[in-house]
Amino acid sequence: MPIRGRTPKECFDQFGTHVRELVSAVLGPEHHVTISQGADPLQRDMQLGPRGVDYVQLATHGAGEPDGAVYFSLAQDLSVFKIEDGRYQLKTRQYWYKVFDVQPDLDDEPLFRWEYQSEVPIGKQWCRHHFQIGKISDDGKPRRAIMLKLGNAQIDLNRVHTPTGFMLMEYVFRFLFTELKVVTPAADWEARLVESEGAFFSKFSAKTATPTP
Repeated sequence: MPIRGRTPKECFDQFGTHVRELVSAVLGPEHHVTISQGADPLQRDMQLGPRGVDYVQLATHGAGEPDGAVYFSLAQDLSVFKIEDGRYQLKTRQYWYKVFDVQPDLDDEPLFRWEYQSEVPIGKQWCRHHFQIGKISDDGKPRRAIMLKLGNAQIDLNRVHTPTGFMLMEYVFRFLFTELKVVTPAADWEARLVESEGAFFSKFSAKTATPTP
């Protein structure tokens, strides 16, 4: 069942409470989720981190490796629309999940990014749900895209929109912890993610159960 409420605020508050509790549990209570309203009362911008700063620094660890850090950005463009019974229903119009290997400024592209747009811009034909690989740096040299030879062409991975399904933030958190070795304060982080995924499919989505592998 999708998130529904008598007012737009009720819908946004339901989702915001869930996301804040999840982030606090698996990333730490020092990391905050902000939801801000613009000119449209039926729309909200949700992001991880304080307003005006669209990323957080996360510590990493590895066997035999010095401690390090990655920079993570999570944002969603949320809206509500009225349904037949007069209540409102929540919808994600866009999301962005980004991983940076350096502290980003306005010109830095993420190393990894998962994106979704409910409406593909006019003139574009890529998948609404997609994954992209950013530019890399070699020994302090200017960052460059990874180029792959495919047939007679060179493929720029920074411009390739690799199709994905709808990407839950829980899936990205799991990637951070298992693949990038991001430190989590939760010893039970896997159980918390499984619980949150279940809530998405049983409470927040039109789907009724977690999809089978």
